[in-house]
Amino acid sequence: VLETATSRVILSFCGICSPAIIFYIFERFGKYPKNPLLKIPFEISVFCFALLISLPLSIAIFPQTGSLDVISIENELQKKIHQ
Repeated sequence: VLETATSRVILSFCGICSPAIIFYIFERFGKYPKNPLLKIPFEISVFCFALLISLPLSIAIFPQTGSLDVISIENELQKKIHQ
């Protein structure tokens, strides 16, 4: 339960804070688009980029402990494993 809660906090933090930081940096350097036709795609791309980074990050912070029996996978893959 603790790992799930931690990963959701990290996902939320990265998804909310990183776009705000990116917007602040662009605005500070005067590169933030003023035209609404450019502003909306810019904001959408920043949010998509934030989710693209934050989702794998929130999953990757924990060790991968899953395992799978060879018998439970497809026959083609079993043959390749045994070769």
